[in-house]
Amino acid sequence: MQDGAPPHIATAVKQLLNLYFGNDRIISRHFPTAWPLRSPDLNPCDFWLWGYLKDVVYGVPNANLAELKKSITQHIHNITTVICYGTCCFALSAHRRKRWTAY
Repeated sequence: MQDGAPPHIATAVKQLLNLYFGNDRIISRHFPTAWPLRSPDLNPCDFWLWGYLKDVVYGVPNANLAELKKSITQHIHNITTVICYGTCCFALSAHRRKRWTAY
């Protein structure tokens, strides 16, 4: 989301997400669990995933593009459900603290 504009989700994308994750595991305004409006700070990819991947992938030199891709794939597969859950819980608690201290 940028500048409060909602993402555009094509029907084909919704069908693919539903096929792989099921309706109940997707957070989007196009699915049963809606993402809170104007909350880009809740996006774990922005505040955690990219920084984490940069740290672990570039921690060791990669000889070529194929090795870089393999390293990225390996580190993504090493992320456990527990890590994802903890990261999302942290984001939600930070969002709540920010919301209550902003006034």
